[in-house]
Amino acid sequence: MDEQIPSENNPLPTQPDTSAGNTIPIPGDSPSVNKTRSIPLPIKILLFLLIGLIAFAIFAYFTRNTTPEGTLDTEFKTSTEPVKVTENLREDWINYKNTKYKFTFDYPGEGKVDVQDEESDDVKVYRTVITGERQTEPVTEDTTLVDGYMFKVSVTPGVIKPNLAELTNRKILNLKQTCPAIHSTSAVTNTVIDTIAAKTFTVTNCEVDYLINFVDYSGSVYEIALIYKGDFGYKQSYIQNARDILDSFHFLDKPIVVDEGSEYKVYQLDDRILDFEFEYPSRLSECCIVPGPVYEIHETLVTFADEAAYKDTDGKRFDGVGVFQFRNQGQQTFTDYINMQKKTLQDDYRIIKGYGNPNAKEEKVMFGKVQGVLLSGYAWWGDMAYFQISGNNDIIALSMVEASTGSFKEEFDRMLGSFRFDISGY
Repeated sequence: MDEQIPSENNPLPTQPDTSAGNTIPIPGDSPSVNKTRSIPLPIKILLFLLIGLIAFAIFAYFTRNTTPEGTLDTEFKTSTEPVKVTENLREDWINYKNTKYKFTFDYPGEGKVDVQDEESDDVKVYRTVITGERQTEPVTEDTTLVDGYMFKVSVTPGVIKPNLAELTNRKILNLKQTCPAIHSTSAVTNTVIDTIAAKTFTVTNCEVDYLINFVDYSGSVYEIALIYKGDFGYKQSYIQNARDILDSFHFLDKPIVVDEGSEYKVYQLDDRILDFEFEYPSRLSECCIVPGPVYEIHETLVTFADEAAYKDTDGKRFDGVGVFQFRNQGQQTFTDYINMQKKTLQDDYRIIKGYGNPNAKEEKVMFGKVQGVLLSGYAWWGDMAYFQISGNNDIIALSMVEASTGSFKEEFDRMLGSFRFDISGY
C-alpha cells in the first residue's frame, strides 16, 4: 500500500494499525531506529533537468564570449588583436583603394591588405586574408590556408592585346601540374566583373578551393581570385563573404553615369584619351554580356541591357548595346579595319546561321558631329557601328542586339546621335 509521510496535520500513529491487517515496515530490529525517507522520482527528474540547464547556460556564456583568431598582418603574421564581432559585418568593413592600378574593394574590418608590388615584380599582388580558429600558422601561400578565406588581386601591367581564353587555359594547366590528382576544374565560362567582360572557372580539392576570374582592363590583366577552405558550414560562410568582397570590386576610372530624367541617362567616359559621353535608355541596366567584334581583340568599356529579359531568356533575346575599344597598336587604317570587320562578321554569320546575308550593307553614320560607319546585316545578332578617335587612332565599336527585329533600333540610333566629344581635333 502507499507509504504515509508524517506531517504536522497527519502524524504517523505511534503504534501500527493492525486492525485492518495493515503493517508499516520499519527497517532494522530496533524500534529506536528512524526510518530513512527516499526522494520521489519526479523530484529527482526536476533536479537533474535543473542541473543540466545551469551547465548549458554556463557553457553558452563562455562560448559566446570567446573571440575568434585574428587575421594576418602585412608581414604574413597572425594578428593577436581581438576581433570585434557585430551582427552586421558590413558596418565594420573597410575600403581599400589602389590609385596606381585604379581599383578598389571593401573587406571585413578584421582583415588587412598585404601588398607585394615591388618594381622588380612582374605581377603585383594585393590580398586580404581572414582566418578561422583552426588556422594556427601564417598563410604564406594559397595552399597553407587551413581555415578561412582569401581575396587576391594579381595585376600584370603593360599587356598588349591579351587573349583571356589562352591566359585562362594556361592557368588551368599550371594548376593541374601542382594540384593533387583528386582535384577537379570546371569549364571556363564568360562572366562580368564591374561591367567588364571576363573569363571565370573554379577549382576544387586543390588543397584549397578557387574561384578565378581574368579581366583585361586599361592595359593590364587582372587575375581576381577567391580562395577558401574550411569545415562544412564554416566553408559556406567563407564563400559568401569572399563573394561579397568580389561584388564590391570596382575600377576607379570607370565612367560616371549621370541621370538625365526618366527616359534617358548620360554615360560619361573621361580618361584623357577616351573623352566622350552619350545617352542611353534608362530602362537598360549596366550589366550582362553583349556580343562584340569578332576580328581583333577589343576591350569592353561598358555594356547596357534589359536585365530582366536577359535573365528570363538566358541571354538569348534582349535589347542591349556594348561599347568596345580597339587599341590600334599596328596603326592599321580605319578602312582596312572596317573591311576586315565586314569579312569576319559575315564569316561568323555563315558559321552560326548556315548561310550568308545578301542584304548586308555599309552606310555612313554620325556619332554626334563625328562621322563613322554602320554595318547592318553583317553580324548575326544585330547592327555594328564604328568611329575612330582622332588623337591616337584607336577605334570605338558599338554592338547592338535586339529582343526582336526593330525593338531597339530607334533607341540605338538616338544613342549614336547623342555622342558629344571634348578632345582636341574634334
